[in-house]
Amino acid sequence: MAIRPFPPTQLAKYPHLSPADQAIWHPFIAENPLGFETVAYDVHVGEGADLADIELNSFAQDFKLLTQKRIDAVGYTTSTIYIIEIKPTASIIALGQAIVYTQMYRRTYRPSAALQPTILTNHADRDIKLAAQSNNVLILYPT
Repeated sequence: MAIRPFPPTQLAKYPHLSPADQAIWHPFIAENPLGFETVAYDVHVGEGADLADIELNSFAQDFKLLTQKRIDAVGYTTSTIYIIEIKPTASIIALGQAIVYTQMYRRTYRPSAALQPTILTNHADRDIKLAAQSNNVLILYPT
């Protein structure tokens, strides 16, 4: 699946983002504090469903796309690719998604730039902050 880049600006609607996620993303991307050159949304990663027993045709390919994991947003700078999970409240689930999606992005696209797992959130408690720090996950907050 090809990644469709967007300019790092506010959009009327962001692909794949829920209204709660959009409310967090919208002010963040307006400020663009990390200096993204482009942003991609709904980025498919991973293998998806096992298609070994399914005839490889357009229906099988569509099924694979539907069963792949999807990253909320990916921000690109000249040196770093930010794999961004957007959640109103950061949780263990968000932390796991940021870590695993980063690994899947690496396997799926084989980028040469550094990857940074990231959570964009309104709130993260102390336990999540400590776990994020020990797993090299960046936690960001909209302004």
